[in-house]
Amino acid sequence: MEAAALSLAGNAVGILMPKLQESFSSIWKVRANARFIKDELESMNAFLVRNAAMGQYTDDDLEFNVWMSQVRDLAYDLEDWAEEFTWLLCQPHWHGINSCFPDVVRFTKDLVARVKIANNVHELKGRVLEVGERSKRYGLRGRTTQEPTSSLIIIGPVARMQHDPRLGAHLTDDSMLVGIDGPRNTIMNWLMEGDGFMLRVISVVGMGGLGKTTLVKKLYENQQVMKHFPRRVWITVSQTFALKVLFRDMISQLLGSQVFSAETTEGQLVQQLRDELMKLNTRYMIVLDDVWSLHAWKSFLPALPDNNRLGSRIIVTTRNLDVASFCSQESGHIYHLKPLSPENSWLLFCKKAFPRHYSICPPTFTNLSKEILAKCDGLPLAIVTIGGVLASKPLLESEWQKLHDHLGTSMMSQSHQGFDAMRQILSFSYYDLPYYLKPFFLYLAIFPEDYQIRRKRLLRRWIAEGLVNATRDMSTQEVAEWYFKELMARSMILSSIINGDTTVHSCHVHDLMLEFALNMSDKENLVSIITRQQQQQQQQHQQQPPPQQPQDVRKARHLSLHQHSLPSSIRKNKNLDCIRSLTVFSHGRVSLKNTRRMKLLRVLDLEGCDLTEDEDLEIICQFTLLRYLNLRNTSIRSLPKALAKLQNLETLDLRWTQVTEIPPQITKLHKLEYLFVGGFEQDPSGPALTCHGAEFPAEGLTALKALKTLGMVSFKTNPRELGEMTQLTKLGVKDITTPENAKAFVETLDKLSDQLRTLKVSWNCDVPFLEEVSQLPVHLKSLWLSGRMNNKLPTWIASLEGVSKMALAHTKLNAEDMQVLQRLPCLKELVLFENSYTGHELRFPSGYFPVLKLLQIDGLPHLTDFLFDGGGIQLEILELLITARRALYYQLNGNKHEVTVVIKWSVLYNPLLMRRYTRPLRGSGNVPMINGSKKTLGTHITCESGVDTKIFVDVGMDHPLCLAYQYPNLSL
Repeated sequence: MEAAALSLAGNAVGILMPKLQESFSSIWKVRANARFIKDELESMNAFLVRNAAMGQYTDDDLEFNVWMSQVRDLAYDLEDWAEEFTWLLCQPHWHGINSCFPDVVRFTKDLVARVKIANNVHELKGRVLEVGERSKRYGLRGRTTQEPTSSLIIIGPVARMQHDPRLGAHLTDDSMLVGIDGPRNTIMNWLMEGDGFMLRVISVVGMGGLGKTTLVKKLYENQQVMKHFPRRVWITVSQTFALKVLFRDMISQLLGSQVFSAETTEGQLVQQLRDELMKLNTRYMIVLDDVWSLHAWKSFLPALPDNNRLGSRIIVTTRNLDVASFCSQESGHIYHLKPLSPENSWLLFCKKAFPRHYSICPPTFTNLSKEILAKCDGLPLAIVTIGGVLASKPLLESEWQKLHDHLGTSMMSQSHQGFDAMRQILSFSYYDLPYYLKPFFLYLAIFPEDYQIRRKRLLRRWIAEGLVNATRDMSTQEVAEWYFKELMARSMILSSIINGDTTVHSCHVHDLMLEFALNMSDKENLVSIITRQQQQQQQQHQQQPPPQQPQDVRKARHLSLHQHSLPSSIRKNKNLDCIRSLTVFSHGRVSLKNTRRMKLLRVLDLEGCDLTEDEDLEIICQFTLLRYLNLRNTSIRSLPKALAKLQNLETLDLRWTQVTEIPPQITKLHKLEYLFVGGFEQDPSGPALTCHGAEFPAEGLTALKALKTLGMVSFKTNPRELGEMTQLTKLGVKDITTPENAKAFVETLDKLSDQLRTLKVSWNCDVPFLEEVSQLPVHLKSLWLSGRMNNKLPTWIASLEGVSKMALAHTKLNAEDMQVLQRLPCLKELVLFENSYTGHELRFPSGYFPVLKLLQIDGLPHLTDFLFDGGGIQLEILELLITARRALYYQLNGNKHEVTVVIKWSVLYNPLLMRRYTRPLRGSGNVPMINGSKKTLGTHITCESGVDTKIFVDVGMDHPLCLAYQYPNLSL
């Protein structure tokens, strides 16, 4: 519970001190009181950090948790105070008659702000003193639940085994094991074969509850494995472990019962274990189950020798990818355990839920069972737990419906029987997080269940919230990326879409982890969520005569609406004054009229909403502290002049809106770093892929000195100032329609060539202007080109040795041009849109496309043959988009490695929404593509290595289904 308190206390102090030093240096009492508050909060912060690092707190310690809650509330109020002061200074000083006396008005407002700040800081100092004295009065400081011992915590082995929920995996009935054959066979091969004589470390990694322990235990007990490894040791490490106890256990398992002196040191035990393993004249196998940290692994490493190169093996199970990578860095044998497929999930569920019906689901329970199963999202632990709970209930629809309706709260309820072990396993991952990562995980509670969260959207929101601070060596963007990767490595968030360059495009939170995040964020008063279901239930309860009360919105920092708008009943709720972020998830008409009180908003995210245009935009422009504004895929058509009020704005996302002109007021936003406009979509009257953008002011753009990303810019007005914006790293341009436009663009590109990392260009003219580029953008990582090339690539494309992603449309390249792309040494993702390639076959010669991992084909119905002539060995995903109801054949010949073919069909074609997925989609057969159009369907096929594969795709006229069949021996 300390996470939000620590983060907010640090952020509030960081915001406060510079403002005081700048504006109130002459008011010594305010400065002295603020310094006292800062010092006291830093002391509290240090104490909480130390306790969190040493594990010296429990949720059962009521007094300690109450004190932490008071520290958190103090931090909240301090942050409110600092932000409100900033808001006051951001307000315009003259309107109407006030414009005649601007200096007087400014002085008066500043004086009012000073008086208010002085009064608040005096009150806050009193509260800080009170909280500090309370901790001393009740002996909270230094209070611990356990005695620390250096960096490790000792707990008794008997107690540890009694409370370890993973031990149930050892007793799993084989009849309950499903989907285990593939992983078991792969790891079995790693154990028994390969280089043979070297000590090899095999890592099994995945989120809690995937069945890592169960899988490895079945291997450990396999008769063939037991014969191959006469000496075997199983050790459960867990989060809290005692090395001396574990080393004694390992020695006893090797030699039989042993008597150890109480005076035997840890070093002596390490030496004894090492000596005994070296004496063995046979292979050994040691399992280190549930290793949480590199420190734990390194503690065991000195005791695990390569005993005369007999081919011994060590298996490590972990939730942390960094741990797995480090343990197996020499062998490279890391098995990423995945969720169960929809078919295996259903099989396991029926076995657990219907044992008295021969593992067959009664027809009347099928739909309800599948809805309950969907909550588990392929997690074996959840399937077994929920199935077991259902099996204990009467087979009545009313009973099952009751559990279905309250499934989330039931699983996280402290009193609900049957979910204790699952809840404990999930909570392990959260409590193992460093204190600074916990707010980042809890922040994910804002997003709805199954929501695909774009990585860049999440990172920019974190930064705008003030959660991320730059370091001496890393920018805020780099720090945010590092936090994201750490959460990914710990399996707290899971990848949904991965780009060809292996970066994560989108992620999601497992439903059960999301329920946990919601539960914890509620305790920490971090996120408040209003859903349509909640409002309907409230309206039903309010049919009684009692007077209407304002809807309760807690004093949370983040408000998430899973409905059209804020209920009118909360209009007078004072807690709205504290909201830092407002996120609305709705495809219906949205009104912001009840949000005017949210004057301290930093983040406003309305992606996908249908705004009421002018009124809502005027309201948005009142949020002068706004740093992040996402209007992507909304219905807005223009931006108001009042946009200039948003002086703190850092990110403005207008993609897929109808905004076609950016007003001159944009040049007043000097802190703006990311400005996105336009996008790609289908135009019924023209080509399938059409680029949209906006006209920018012809002058004044150089005032945007912080701008790093800009696109798509229309070149109709020849914005030559773009060439002076040398801080730009990403640029998108369109409307190059005349020789004058083309010349202006070439001049701009030559000036920006040294710093550009991403370039998107769309044109509609016959002038071969790209050949005129004299300064090669040699640092490019991503290149998008859409327009006619007269059947020839610019010669400088062959020199782009750093490009990892390329997308082409309307270029009409031939086989010779494709050979240029095939030679690019770093190209990992290639997207071929409408009319980009004229051939009917695509060859992968030996040595070509050396690192290509993703090939996406959108709108090329004539391209049907993929010939792997010794090349294409890195290709992992081949995406094929079908945009019309038709029957097509595809052929893959000579593929030396396994390739996954993803076939998609869509009525509403939007190529930027057609992305590949790293996890099986829910359901079986034809399932909707999450994050895409509602009329987008797809399926996955795995093409085995060394097998020529023919695929038949039939998109029927009577039903919008994409059916794909794999025929290794089909004659077409």
